[in-house]
Amino acid sequence: MELTHSIINKGNSKLENRLNGLKTEEVYVNLSKHHIVVCFRDGCYGVLAPDPEGPYNNSIIVGKVKSNNKGVIKTIVDHTSDDLDVINDGLRKSSNRYTQWEEIIDLDVLEESRTGLYVVNLDIYIVIVDHADRHTFHPYCQYFKTDRDLMEEDDFDPKAEVSFKLKIVDNKNPGVDYYTIINDDITVLKTLKSPLQKNGFYIIGSPELMNGGENKIRKIEILSVETALDCKSKFPLFRSINEANAYKLDKETKHLSSKLELAEHEKIVQKIKMEVEVLQQENNLLQSKRVAEENKLKDFKAEYERLQQANKEEYELRLQRLKEESARRSDEMNLRTVERKGDMEWIKLATGVVGFVFLIAKLI
Repeated sequence: MELTHSIINKGNSKLENRLNGLKTEEVYVNLSKHHIVVCFRDGCYGVLAPDPEGPYNNSIIVGKVKSNNKGVIKTIVDHTSDDLDVINDGLRKSSNRYTQWEEIIDLDVLEESRTGLYVVNLDIYIVIVDHADRHTFHPYCQYFKTDRDLMEEDDFDPKAEVSFKLKIVDNKNPGVDYYTIINDDITVLKTLKSPLQKNGFYIIGSPELMNGGENKIRKIEILSVETALDCKSKFPLFRSINEANAYKLDKETKHLSSKLELAEHEKIVQKIKMEVEVLQQENNLLQSKRVAEENKLKDFKAEYERLQQANKEEYELRLQRLKEESARRSDEMNLRTVERKGDMEWIKLATGVVGFVFLIAKLI
């Protein structure tokens, strides 16, 4: 359960003039020749520069002050130490309302470690600047804990590689075994206890290659353990290795069945392709025959049109001849008719003459 949250005041603090609050202060002084990075639990950090004039005793002095104007400050009961004795003396001199003391951090170990040092009684993390890198932060800072989980290696290429880690946080039951499957291999995961992270199944990093415009470089996916146990996760969880084996066997069986179905499907597809090729060949043959028939039909039509034109010309020629013959015959008939008319006139004349002669003879 989260008990606190942060409020960053951009203007003057509302607490500056309060007299009824418990107030604490710390002053850090660097007495070494190194620049020292001091990291705090809230994610803040600062760099302590060395005093250019010295003296140098390779240490950091931390001056601490606690005050409570309208209340008392108490220390742990039945616990004594040199540091606590100093604090108790200071409280007795100020009616348990104000105390100050100094603590010294020896930096010899820090120089030898080449990394950093977590100071438990001050809850700070210190490191020499030359030894600091992007992994340098307070070990119990929640922000940097998340940031460290997401950090990839310098040579990690999200377009060609995958980089991820899995963990289960269970603050009530740490050390419990769960099983998951990665690359068809069963892997055991132990639940962890974390003072900073809530319970859940954490998939951290980049379990998939980046594709298209979607940014899958680094991310944290937090699922409930129950969701992962229901196999609703990219990496399902199991309570026992037998359950994991059963799931794996079932998945392999389904995969084999899918392969067989795919092989059978490919056979059907291949058969259909062959039938399509045969039909295509038959269609091509029919198409060739159709083209040949169309060409013959075109030739026949052209020959028919040629013969029709020739017959038409012959018909017109014969018709012209018939017309000319008819005209000639008509002229001949007209001539004969005229001749016949002449003969009839002559006959009539001759008949008249004869009749006249007979009449004359009779009169005589």
